[in-house]
Amino acid sequence: MISIRTPSYFSDHQESSYTVTSVRRYSEQNMKGVIGYSDSKKQLYIRYGDELRGVLKFRDIAPGVIDFYHIGVPEEFRGTGAAKTLAKAGMEYVVENDLRVRLTCPYMRKFVDEACLPIYFDRIFN
Repeated sequence: MISIRTPSYFSDHQESSYTVTSVRRYSEQNMKGVIGYSDSKKQLYIRYGDELRGVLKFRDIAPGVIDFYHIGVPEEFRGTGAAKTLAKAGMEYVVENDLRVRLTCPYMRKFVDEACLPIYFDRIFN
């Protein structure tokens, strides 16, 4: 279990413990961060140190099909690339786990359209 401090933006996550099943490290603007996955909370998250910077929430809608329905990034971290990094991680998660995805979240729809990658388009569930 990992305990991470969360900004007030995430009102339902004041102090959270995550069972991490997948973690990726990345660097952005000379800072090291972590992208993780919480199966119990059905979300991917991005954090620097012990500070949560954003979440990509999803729900199961059918066997092998998930719905990305919300990306949340606190106002103070908007414009830092956190949402784009989460969107990319979310689509990589879908591809790596051989899933299909519904994109209810407008940001995710925009990200996939702009990425213009056939591997993403092949995973879309309508």
